[in-house]
Amino acid sequence: MKSEAPEVIVAAVRAAARGERLWTAEQFARAQRWREEVEERWNALTEREREVLALVTAGKSNKEIAQTLSITVRTVEFHMRNVMGKLGLTSRVKAAVWAREHGLCNG
Repeated sequence: MKSEAPEVIVAAVRAAARGERLWTAEQFARAQRWREEVEERWNALTEREREVLALVTAGKSNKEIAQTLSITVRTVEFHMRNVMGKLGLTSRVKAAVWAREHGLCNG
């Protein structure tokens, strides 16, 4: 943790360099559950929803997304509503941030 004393952090970095495990079993299990939740949410999206999300993450407007994918703006809006619902988010900005934070869209 970043609140640790500097010598504890240095020791942890050296241990990691030696290939030693730094997480407790509880921390590892929590991280695994988090990763599984991210994968479950991502896998719930259709291929088209992922395409739309990637373009939103890249900063494209609904009109630009529609033109890129040869669909209507209304269809883009439909896909984004689905994306936000499946991810449990309330805005396209939050969806883009979620995708970037989890390394799922390179935007």
